[in-house]
Amino acid sequence: MLGARHPRITKKAFAYLRVSGKGQVEGDGFPRQLEAVRKYAAANDIKIVKIYREEGVSGKTEWENRPAFAEMMAAMLSDGTRARVGGTPGPRGT
Repeated sequence: MLGARHPRITKKAFAYLRVSGKGQVEGDGFPRQLEAVRKYAAANDIKIVKIYREEGVSGKTEWENRPAFAEMMAAMLSDGTRARVGGTPGPRGT
């Protein structure tokens, strides 16, 4: 039917937050990142289903050596979530 309204489909995603230095861990690194992720998700009809945090891990660290990131990737493969929101890309776009 033309003009009919369809319900919006909300996508689901995991949030990945990472800080490398002690100052960022103890400072506002995580709250700032989480606020940005939530704003982006709300503006794009994305539901954040879980938040993963990586403390004191350099962006140069390969994702295989990031426990929270590896856990998130395993969860993505097991539950159908296909998006990640947040964080600054590291090596190879991770």
